[in-house]
This record gives sequence, C-alpha cells and structure tokens, in this order.
Amino acid sequence: MATRLAIKENKEGAKSEILMFPKDGDMQTFMDLASQTLNINAKRAFLDSGDQPEIKAASNFSQDDNVIVTEGEDPNDDEKPEEMSIRLAVLGAGGVGKSALTLRYVRDFFVTDWDPTIEDAYRTTVEVDNICCQLEVLDTAGQDDFSALRPQWMMGKDGYIFVFGLDREGSENDLAQYYELHTQLKEEGQPRAIMLVGNKKDLVDEDPSKRIMTEEEGKALAKSWEAEYIETSAKTGHNIDELFQKFIRQVRANRATDPDPKDTETEEQQVDDCCIIL
Repeated sequence: MATRLAIKENKEGAKSEILMFPKDGDMQTFMDLASQTLNINAKRAFLDSGDQPEIKAASNFSQDDNVIVTEGEDPNDDEKPEEMSIRLAVLGAGGVGKSALTLRYVRDFFVTDWDPTIEDAYRTTVEVDNICCQLEVLDTAGQDDFSALRPQWMMGKDGYIFVFGLDREGSENDLAQYYELHTQLKEEGQPRAIMLVGNKKDLVDEDPSKRIMTEEEGKALAKSWEAEYIETSAKTGHNIDELFQKFIRQVRANRATDPDPKDTETEEQQVDDCCIIL
C-alpha cells in the first residue's frame, strides 16, 4: 500500500508531481524519493496549507496531501506580487471527463478508471502573468441523482468550468441547466466567470465522425452565455493549462470591475502569499 502525495519544489509557479510513498516508509525514504522526483537535494517537507507546518514524521502524511519540499530553507516567504484566492466548480454531465480534466491540471496525470464523483475538492498554487494564485477546485457529480446539490456547488464561487464531451451526444444540452442556475445566482450580485469546455478532443481528432459540435458552434454557444470556449484533452493535456489560465484572467477582470466580492471571499479564505484554486 502507498500514500499518494502531490509534492513540489519551493519556488513560485512550481507544478506538483505525484509521489507514491510506501506506508511503511520513513522520512529518509521520503527525502530520497522526493530528491529523485524533483531533481533537488530534498531535506525538509512542509504541508502546503495556510500556516505551512513542517512534517517531521512519515506517519503525519495523509492521502492526497500537498507537500512543499525544500533543500533546507523555510517555505519561500519573500514579498510577492499581487495575490488572489479563487474558487471554482467544474460542472457537466456524467462521463464527460470532469475529474480527468481536473486531475490532469492539479496533479498532472491522466486517470483511466475513476469512481463516479459526488464531489471532490482540490487546492493548488499557480502563477499566471506573474501573479501567484491559490486555486480551489470543486469537482462535481454529473448524474441526475445529485441534481439537488447543484445550487450548493455553485454558490460562493468566482466562476464555473462547464464541460461537455465532444464525442458525447446530448452532454452539451445538459449544460443549459447549469447556465440557468448561473443566471439566477448572477442576479443576486457578483459576476461569475464561465469557461465552456469541449473535452475529449483526442477522440474526435482520431475519428471526426464522433464530433457532436464544431469549434465554431462551440464558440457561438459560449458567446451567447458571455463565456469563452476552448477544446481540451485530459488524456494528452492539450489546452488544460490554457483553460485554467483563461479562467483566472476572467476572474481578475471581474474583480477589477467589482473589487469587493461579498460571497466569493471570506476572511478565512484570504491567504498571505498565494491565490487558491478549488
């Protein structure tokens, strides 16, 4: 048995790498594996949370922990440029690749088998246009059984990533329900960013007859929703980074016009050094 950890080097904009740590391993084993994975001389490990506590015993690791690994220094607390905390929900029908897309971005790996999601939350630190962000990403269920939870998933978010499968007939129509909820929430005050995503581009590139919507049709639908359109492949990683970068820029543009969001940031969610993506 092994504990799956997301580890990253102690520097701005560092991407996380997956490390499978043996349950019976000790801290020296962890440092050796981290050194090989990150190509550094790993000496200290810190939990990537608000207060960044140092991990001194292997028994303190938990499944899916985000860990900062250093060569001996404390986590970088130098003065940084503007910082933000961003919260988003990934929404769409079941089977369109929402979890695969999220995990490709947050953990940089592709899952072929994944239990149907009810909801999973992920946090990662990214840098876009020289601004450090902590991003909190909520990956949600698409099955009709969980439709009653949709308003809860969408409340208090800076925006949404609406996903349909380019090879999945009808999955684009399911998004209309989420858009209707978005319009109701928008009437209550805060602007919310939307990215419309046609996923599984690798499949329709291999067999164009499977494509249910052209890129031009996707852009037209996105325009009618005041959204941006992009086609992605969680399997190959195509346009995954670009998707989240575009989303973050939308949120920043919204904040510039409405700099005092009431339901997307709370005092507890504000962080000292980076912007959070859920």
